[in-house]
Amino acid sequence: MKSFTQLRPAVIATGILVAAITPCLTQATPLEDLRNLWKEWSKVKGTISEEKNLWAREQQSIADAIAVSRQEVELLTSRLTELNSGTTGTEKQRSELLDKIAASKTSLAVFAAAIEKYESKMRELVPVIPPQLRTELSSLLQRMPTEGKPTAMPVSQRMQTVIAFLAQLDKFNAGPTLISEIKEVEPGKSLEVKTLYFGLGAAYYTDAGATYAGHGYPTLEGWKWTSVDAPTAKRIAEAVSIYQNEKQPAFVSLPAQIH
Repeated sequence: MKSFTQLRPAVIATGILVAAITPCLTQATPLEDLRNLWKEWSKVKGTISEEKNLWAREQQSIADAIAVSRQEVELLTSRLTELNSGTTGTEKQRSELLDKIAASKTSLAVFAAAIEKYESKMRELVPVIPPQLRTELSSLLQRMPTEGKPTAMPVSQRMQTVIAFLAQLDKFNAGPTLISEIKEVEPGKSLEVKTLYFGLGAAYYTDAGATYAGHGYPTLEGWKWTSVDAPTAKRIAEAVSIYQNEKQPAFVSLPAQIH
């Protein structure tokens, strides 16, 4: 499973390539800038695609292994019941079946322990998930077992919850997302702003008049936001307008931080 720290670099790279065109590019011609930018963007897309394909294969293998282990336990338990209730079978056969059942249950326990670690990572990600996305994920989060307490939920269902959660995050990380939300722009004052998220890597917000604007990055305690000056606020507003197709596509220089 990709952890929070593993997912962020690719997302931040995407955000920087799309929105943070730094002054160092001005030394080359615009055409060379565009070519270099396209090459870097292609590399980032290729890396993201490879990671997504690898994870898809891994999650299918894990799901198949869990299903096989469950079926083994059920079949072996059924066979043992037949031996115990009938007159056929020897003590050696019963012993062998018991050993196989124990081995299959051990495999399930290993999967359960691994999934518990994934669930713990899911809990760590909750503070950095934007409110709107968190609402969409609420049903999955509610199905997740309480940390430190036993659960009767089958391992397969827990795995499905983890996979569904990661699939939603992967979709959010696939590109920029514009969300309208209420944000405290100064102590005691909250306004509706539009926030342009580049996955869970970076985000930029502005109010309708570009009076209040800023940028942020996620931490395990939540998003850390920094207000910006008037010229930067106008550029953030311009980026939002371009995303909404209100303006023609253009290069926009925006602040970015990598943590």
